[in-house]
Amino acid sequence: MSDFIRRFPEVLVNSRIIEIEHSITVPVIYLREYFPNARIIPLIVSANFRKPDIDKYAKCFANIFPYDTVYIAAVDFSHGTSFEEGMTKNEESIKIISEFNYQKLYGLKDDHLDSPSAIGLLLKTMQSLNSTNWETCLVLTAHF
Repeated sequence: MSDFIRRFPEVLVNSRIIEIEHSITVPVIYLREYFPNARIIPLIVSANFRKPDIDKYAKCFANIFPYDTVYIAAVDFSHGTSFEEGMTKNEESIKIISEFNYQKLYGLKDDHLDSPSAIGLLLKTMQSLNSTNWETCLVLTAHF
């Protein structure tokens, strides 16, 4: 990881942010149980992440992390919609992700996906590794 930070000094290292970010803390509970010896490197991708940087970061990940690295994108899908509309938008988002359709992906708003950039980074990293198989592991639906 230090090689990554040297290559990209614009990357902010802030353990306090990591400690309070639910997209990190919740999955880590399960990851530690199923992969007790794994080294976890949490990354938060800003909503302001520049799309042109995604390719260079993805290539870097593919080169500096071991081939057997497990990449996980903990993102929230549809927000602020009815249950039915949210489920429809989730299906649309999953189709866009499945097709690696970056143009549509980066155009998604919060009613579809809270972090298109994080998903884009995951997909580009996968393509850099010639590994494009993925699956949705956990879908929780809350409607209040």
